Amino acid sequence: MSKIIIVDGNTGESVTSTDSEQIKLFIDDVHNIKFIPEKDQSKRDGFNYSITFYRGEEKTFQFGVTEIEGNYYQTQPDFKPIIDEFYSSVKNEGD
Repeated sequence: MSKIIIVDGNTGESVTSTDSEQIKLFIDDVHNIKFIPEKDQSKRDGFNYSITFYRGEEKTFQFGVTEIEGNYYQTQPDFKPIIDEFYSSVKNEGD
């Protein structure tokens, strides 16, 4: 992956990382997370974060904290703190 863009659904702000080491560390952090399908798959509005991976300028994969391709999940361990930390670290680099 050459780039990750994360959009904060609460504020509309986004951060972008093209740092290959930072991207690798993020992928390593989420690699072993288990996505467990929710029983209730009814449509929901809003999101905490939207994460988009790119290879070059081509979007390769996009998902949310609890949603992938229209399917809703719980995660073990909780995915949100990992994204919170990554988002904050990338945002603080830009300040």
